[in-house]
Amino acid sequence: MIDRSRGILLLLVLPLTVLLTGCPDSWQRPVKPPTSALWIADSDVTPTVAQVAQLEDVGLGEMFVVAGSLALDAGGSLTKESLPDLPPSTAVTLVVEGEAPRGEVSDTTLEAVLDNLRQLRFDAEGKGLIPIGFHFDFSRRSAGQPPLEPYADLVSKVRKDLDRTLFLSVTVPRGWLDASKLKDLARAADFIVPFLYGQFPGEKEDPMAWDFAHLEEHLRRLEELDANYMIGFVTLGTATVNGGEVSTEVALSDLMWNRGLDLQPGFSLQGVNRQVYEVEATQRVTVGPFELRKGDEIRVIKSAASHVEELLRLGSAWSFEHHIGQVYFRAPRADETLSLTVDNLINGLDSAPATPDLVLDAQLQRRTGRGYIFRFALVNENGEATELGYLDNNYLQVELDRGFFNKDARLGDFYRYVLYEIGDDGELIQMFRRADVLRLHAPVLGAQQTIRSGNVEIISPSAPEITMWASFILPDGRTLDVGPAIWKNGKLTQPEPASALRNETGDEVEPSDEPVEDDAA
Repeated sequence: MIDRSRGILLLLVLPLTVLLTGCPDSWQRPVKPPTSALWIADSDVTPTVAQVAQLEDVGLGEMFVVAGSLALDAGGSLTKESLPDLPPSTAVTLVVEGEAPRGEVSDTTLEAVLDNLRQLRFDAEGKGLIPIGFHFDFSRRSAGQPPLEPYADLVSKVRKDLDRTLFLSVTVPRGWLDASKLKDLARAADFIVPFLYGQFPGEKEDPMAWDFAHLEEHLRRLEELDANYMIGFVTLGTATVNGGEVSTEVALSDLMWNRGLDLQPGFSLQGVNRQVYEVEATQRVTVGPFELRKGDEIRVIKSAASHVEELLRLGSAWSFEHHIGQVYFRAPRADETLSLTVDNLINGLDSAPATPDLVLDAQLQRRTGRGYIFRFALVNENGEATELGYLDNNYLQVELDRGFFNKDARLGDFYRYVLYEIGDDGELIQMFRRADVLRLHAPVLGAQQTIRSGNVEIISPSAPEITMWASFILPDGRTLDVGPAIWKNGKLTQPEPASALRNETGDEVEPSDEPVEDDAA
């Protein structure tokens, strides 16, 4: 059940909205309203005030903030992390990292854990934040699967001594779903966060970890626990060299534009609910942190905002009783351009499809003895990237009403160009001389990327009228057509803001303004 209610934040922070369950003689726990959350692991990577407001508008009502690390084997000692500078009154769940207990936790250690949690709460309140709960992220640091019985016992004891206005949740890896004691752990907490979509950097690649059909199977099993859960959605993209070294700090555009790398065929067929690309080094080359030799291969795996959209759509159709939202892991650093950004999440959670915002540009440089020198540009003004395309897709097309292009056009930032003549029937005929159509191809247009041509000479006795179009494939299979933009007498007229979108069959589609009816965003 996926909910987009704008009042979620108030539901989370007003004490009167904490619902209690159970009979009068039993211990009572708070019940978490449906919402979603963004995980923040680094205090230097913080959404802006405007982004936090936008996230709330699309149903992402809180932040999971890494606040410290507990060492249970050292008596529950705490190592604190710097808290991010979020807007005042932001609802936060304080994440505590560590390793799950392997045996019974002593009363002394339990008391130290509780004291440290209280201190973390005071620290967060001192920064103007509103702590609404704690989250134990003990699984990712634990070697193998720990015994869940002592872990469930610890969570149960912490929950009973914790302020009843605060929630307590735990991370559950995909590999724990078959554990016999998982039900005990799930019921000891207020809710669990099983990470069921995507993979963390360094994990052995598993295509099923990205498959929404497989995710649905996992959710049906979770429903049998009779405990609430938020789906963990890993937003990090990775690049892996020869199946070994992994980095999140490689730009896809750097891989696609690099002349020392060849894209391997079949990339469009490998990704089921994900994007997969492979390139091979044809010479020694440096890309990001990688020093590649000839024959080395880089494999990129990432997701797009369209996958967030698809999960919301499916979540609405599934309507699982105990599903109360998503936790998106995590806000990326500036150099982690393979990962979903905060803006990508905002676009993916919005009711309108996530689409790049393309602007076409033409600039007259100077006159020559036989014509004019122009430069052309494509500007992506938002954070949505296009899909990869090399052959007949992803291009800026420039048409002339008179004259023709010099066959020696300068590419600039573009990858290649093709010259055409418009035939009598309107079809394009590839030409090498006297061509009146120029296509400048780009393999991919990244988030907020600008690509410019070099000098392009138009041979004409008088200034031509120039018409520009752009056509790019999008990650969800649609094609974005933008244009026409017209340069005439020194003035550039841009197309209307609403650009044509075509689906996989070529039919034109209009972005929908209807909200998606979800119960938990």
